[in-house]
Amino acid sequence: MTHQQRKVNLPCDLSGQQHNPVSKEAGCVKYTTPRTKSLRIGTWNVRGLNATGKMANVIQEMERLNVDIMGISETFWKESNDFQTSLPNKNTYIVINCGEGNHRKGVAFILNKEIAKSTKDVMKISDRIIAIRIAARPKDLLILQVYTPTENHDNNETQDFYSKLEKTLKMTKYQDIPILMGNFNAKVGANREGDTVGPFGLGNRNHNGQHLVDFCISNQLTICNTWYECPPTKRYTWTSPDQKYKNQIDFIIIKKRYRNSVTNCKARPGADCGSGHNPVIGTMRTKLKTINKKMTTQRWNLEGLNNPQEKENYTKKFEEKIREIETNNQTIEFKWKNFKESLETVAKEIIGKKKSEAKTPWIKQETLNLMEDRRRAKLQKHSAKYLQLKKEVRRKSRQDKEEWYSQECNTIKELNAKHHDNKIYYHIKKLQPTKKKMAIGLLDKNELLFENAKRRKRWLEYGQELYGTDYNNDNSYNKLETRNKEADTFLSITLEELKNALRKLNTKKTPGTNGITAELLKPMGDQAQKYLLDLINDIYRTGEIPKDFTRSIMITIPKVNNAKECKNFRTISLISHTSKILLHIILQRISNQIQENVSEDQLGFRPQRGTREAIFQMHTIIEHTYRDDRSLYLCFIDFEKAFDRIDHNLLNNILDAIGINSYDLHLIRTLYKEQEAAFRVDGELTDWFKVQRGVRQGCLLSPSLFNIYSEKLINEALEGIEGISIGGKNRNNIRYADDTVILTRKRKEMKTALENLNKLGEKYKMKINLKKTKFMSINNKNKRHPNLTIQNHKIEEIDSYRYLGSLITNDGRNIHEVNSRIAMAKQAFWNCKEFLRRDIGMTLKKDLLKCYMWPVLLYGCETWTFNKMIETKINSLDIWFYRRMLKVSWTEKVTNNEIWRRANANYSLLNTAKERKMGFAGHVLRGSSGENSLQTLEGFTRKYPKRGRPRTTWIDNIKKWTNIKKYQDIKRMAEERECWRRMVANLRHGDGT
Repeated sequence: MTHQQRKVNLPCDLSGQQHNPVSKEAGCVKYTTPRTKSLRIGTWNVRGLNATGKMANVIQEMERLNVDIMGISETFWKESNDFQTSLPNKNTYIVINCGEGNHRKGVAFILNKEIAKSTKDVMKISDRIIAIRIAARPKDLLILQVYTPTENHDNNETQDFYSKLEKTLKMTKYQDIPILMGNFNAKVGANREGDTVGPFGLGNRNHNGQHLVDFCISNQLTICNTWYECPPTKRYTWTSPDQKYKNQIDFIIIKKRYRNSVTNCKARPGADCGSGHNPVIGTMRTKLKTINKKMTTQRWNLEGLNNPQEKENYTKKFEEKIREIETNNQTIEFKWKNFKESLETVAKEIIGKKKSEAKTPWIKQETLNLMEDRRRAKLQKHSAKYLQLKKEVRRKSRQDKEEWYSQECNTIKELNAKHHDNKIYYHIKKLQPTKKKMAIGLLDKNELLFENAKRRKRWLEYGQELYGTDYNNDNSYNKLETRNKEADTFLSITLEELKNALRKLNTKKTPGTNGITAELLKPMGDQAQKYLLDLINDIYRTGEIPKDFTRSIMITIPKVNNAKECKNFRTISLISHTSKILLHIILQRISNQIQENVSEDQLGFRPQRGTREAIFQMHTIIEHTYRDDRSLYLCFIDFEKAFDRIDHNLLNNILDAIGINSYDLHLIRTLYKEQEAAFRVDGELTDWFKVQRGVRQGCLLSPSLFNIYSEKLINEALEGIEGISIGGKNRNNIRYADDTVILTRKRKEMKTALENLNKLGEKYKMKINLKKTKFMSINNKNKRHPNLTIQNHKIEEIDSYRYLGSLITNDGRNIHEVNSRIAMAKQAFWNCKEFLRRDIGMTLKKDLLKCYMWPVLLYGCETWTFNKMIETKINSLDIWFYRRMLKVSWTEKVTNNEIWRRANANYSLLNTAKERKMGFAGHVLRGSSGENSLQTLEGFTRKYPKRGRPRTTWIDNIKKWTNIKKYQDIKRMAEERECWRRMVANLRHGDGT
């Protein structure tokens, strides 16, 4: 055969004429150019990453095949959490997952650390489509991992899938190279079709295959692994369980104009994870770009300050640094800058920044070696050996997981002995299943945004819409001034006030813009405290506030799963910890004046008040309504973003009217006028925007300022509304912060109250959400009544409502709330089952039970009216807990008394509930829980009793447990605290009857 007659294998530009063939046999010159770095991508249907050891198996195969990005189909994960994982060799991988709720479907990416650094955007479209954008040269890569419905699924589901896929492809930018890969459940066949399907496919095309080919043609795509000549063993990607059928249903697909960037693409039958699928691996010529993300906060190694010697050294060094600062004729901003930089310098020198801790993998190297042996057995076609090793890998993986759990439980046991509560909580959270609400893109004018830059822009627009007003066009806001400061005496802030504020600072909180935490401020010496005191007094006297004190960073958390709109996210603000010292002092100075002007109806953010007082008053009023055979109407008001709607002008006027010191008032006004915020989106901040309405999130003053503001609104709106009479006093509302309930005896009066509140809400910029506002009728004998309508909107009438976490029902019985709490407590138990079922000692198990499960059940138990049924249910739950902790099955026929004896916990849960109620009853009877709580208990006058046996009331429980029949005798007993405590102690150690 001559040189000209020899057959030539052309390279893989398959569009037609070869312009630059490089084969020597083609008789052409080989051009030498610098080799571009290769990127290896792959796709693999693993049939469930939730199986024990499967994740480690897949990562081990990635390392063996040198794969940088592995797309995964059928993860079988319920949640959509992203996390880091590693093997015993310490190589770290990032997992980006998009799952669903029923352990089916699910897609994911597994990226090595270098790829993770170049990841620009993540797009979680659905449980069948996920995409990432990788920064690369010459163009970015947009990689989509998919899992297509099989032919057994409804055709509408397939059409919906391809519709979503096409919309996702349209998000491709001009500078993107789009790549699709995954399990398409389609056979495209062995015949070439233009430049879309190559000649090296398998089998005959089916319906799904034709759908895929049509999709590729319409979007100018080519199926890469059908263009590379290789034996059939490296073409098929799926093998049937009986080993009879082999098909090619997994593909890597790329835009036709970029097909030359793919140098190789084929299946790898040597890889094994026990799924019946082979991964498809492709090699691309590209160069990655590293994304330099801005770090918005510093994380210090604060545990170093737990060492007394290191803490003393930190204090000493900081004192020396402060002495070096020149303080003469310096501006407030410059003084703050010197203080901040000095603290950061010393902190960096003494404790340094906290290093991220790599998670220790639970799987052992021996198990990974077994997985490798299983893979080799598959290659050698030793079926019996393969099945044996498959069982051995599964058994060894479970054993490794059990050993890791046992090790974690032993760690918890050791920490409990040392009373390290925070570390115990950290280890318990590791063992609990995580439930994270998922956010898929961000909706903007019917367009889903996934790119980080676009999402930051949308959050900035949302912040400007939410917190912006027309104040800039309102001269009254800019000209509004507080009264002359000379009218009030300037009382400088004392060192004792500063020290008291430092003591009150909460630790273990995320800092704001400057990264300075409370832990770094508390160890300050005398010189540093004096410097900070002078700075705060300058701020207080002049009203000039450092920029860091007025800025806050907002973190967004989805309220609902699959949140897409900004309004469906909850925001948490992070403010400067140093500014909290000043805020503590101001709050202490204005607190008395604000509390004097807030009525007893407001129970939120008040001393000696809480949710249990609000729930108690609600239950007791309903209880007396049935006892006295009267009607009652309740309306649960929902304000739209109440805390974010406060009008700064009105707030200033209200504070001025109640006589707040002009220095305090001027400082508050300046703080609100100059405040700015930015959203943190995937570790990066948006631009700063002005906050022109609403109280400051995270600010210590905000609860008190909201209370005085809402007090003015409610008083004006409900003026003239009788409500209900309790002890000769009219009550028309119960409030806990913005959770407002209106009370009336007449339906017509309720309509008037709602109309007034809705009208005045516009004046005070607090709009009622009529869709979420609910109406409840109690003991109403007239079942045929007109609907309650406000502004042509019908207010929904309900039979039950969860108010402040407690279930309020129109029949006034607590059994519904108890049943709900029992279900939640059982779910909390199952979340902790991994360590409660292990041998960590019954004492520690009981401690964990009391810490994690009991509070779920006992929330609001102080307000319950106990009867035989409720007590039986609580005892049944108690024994349910202990039977599972002791691993005693009901088939063993062990009595309840024997279970309590083994657990050494006789009726402990029920007695604790009674003890809490008795303790709370003492507060109510002494008036410590507020005038309204006591008045609600004893202020109703009994009419003629109803026929039949009267209902058991809240106070009847107290009479029974104390064996005192007269209410006045119980009240006198409660006044004697020591005597009351003894009664509570006796109940705690009683027999539960």
